[in-house]
Amino acid sequence: SILAINMACQMGYSEQRVFELGFATLLHDVGMLRVPPEIRNKPSPLSHSEWLTIQKHPAWALEYFQKTRGLPHLSALVAFQSHERLDGQGYPSRLRDHLIHDYAKILHIADTYDAITSERPYRKALVPYRAMESLLHLAHDQIFKPDFVRSLLSTLSLFPLGSLVVLSNGRRGRVVAANAADYTRPWVYLFPTSDLPHPAAVNLLNNPDLHIASVTEPLTEYETDLWLGF
Repeated sequence: SILAINMACQMGYSEQRVFELGFATLLHDVGMLRVPPEIRNKPSPLSHSEWLTIQKHPAWALEYFQKTRGLPHLSALVAFQSHERLDGQGYPSRLRDHLIHDYAKILHIADTYDAITSERPYRKALVPYRAMESLLHLAHDQIFKPDFVRSLLSTLSLFPLGSLVVLSNGRRGRVVAANAADYTRPWVYLFPTSDLPHPAAVNLLNNPDLHIASVTEPLTEYETDLWLGF
């Protein structure tokens, strides 16, 4: 929901439209309550029949929305369309681009990013950089709307907040802020070293001699502290 709201703000949506989208994204997966726990929490890949059951949850969400008073009128539609794809290979109705509401397109991107950066019993989470890279590939393949993926990219940068990186000078650090003017040059909190014991944050936009050389995993317990630099 937070990702979708930020995307909408980046795209210049009005306060009312941001509210409608945010409300829908908070509740869009309510239909998963009807999916049996042994399927919903299965610690291994789903069988074909189990996957068909999962694909029913947007329709079940629609039922819940239709029975509840006082919700924004678009919430039900967004929940129902939240897993549709521009190429018509989504579910439950295999809708194509022009038939899918923009709110649902935004939600699908945010939901996908959240899913692939989250640990699952049957697979590891992708680091934020690799997740963003995957979304860019999906946009290139016309599964997601490129302009909408760019709005997420503007919010998180190519190296999303929290990414562990190695700079061209060998220093290790964590991305702590994005620069919308250049997706590849965020603010980086530099971890202390024996030579430079005091941590510091650098804005790569103002340091043309430095760039991010690679994305890395934490090497020490110190580097696993997610609050460092914020």
